[in-house]
Amino acid sequence: MKHRIFLGLLIVIFSTCSKNSTSSNQPKYAGNWEGTTSDNRPMSFHVNGDDEMDTMSVEIRVNFGSFRETRTFRNMDVVSIENDTFSVNLSSPMIFFVSGKRPVVHAEFTDGKTSNGTISSFVVTRGNAMMGTPKTNSSQTWTAELF
Repeated sequence: MKHRIFLGLLIVIFSTCSKNSTSSNQPKYAGNWEGTTSDNRPMSFHVNGDDEMDTMSVEIRVNFGSFRETRTFRNMDVVSIENDTFSVNLSSPMIFFVSGKRPVVHAEFTDGKTSNGTISSFVVTRGNAMMGTPKTNSSQTWTAELF
């Protein structure tokens, strides 16, 4: 009788440990996220099953000095989500970032369905450093939801 009780306890302990270990491997934020910037421009990103942000697209109205133009910026790297946050550098073709000051998206997940953050300020000229005076573009905020 004692052996059956002991065996029963072992089964309960192992099944509980097994359930806890698999639940910690479940992605918290996987899926497609869509939102807008404080400049009312669309932004979206995808989080894969490993809780890595692997694709991002952000429309930003860029100040080149004598004119402004809406450009699509994309992530340069796949980044892991750690402690409910991530940061990633953005880039866009035919834009020269002065002193390497690229826009950086900082994100925080407030729950499993909402995320928000900032896009840092950045300095650009069109084409290359010889084409015009560098212009600073202000930082922005953004919000997104899981779809």
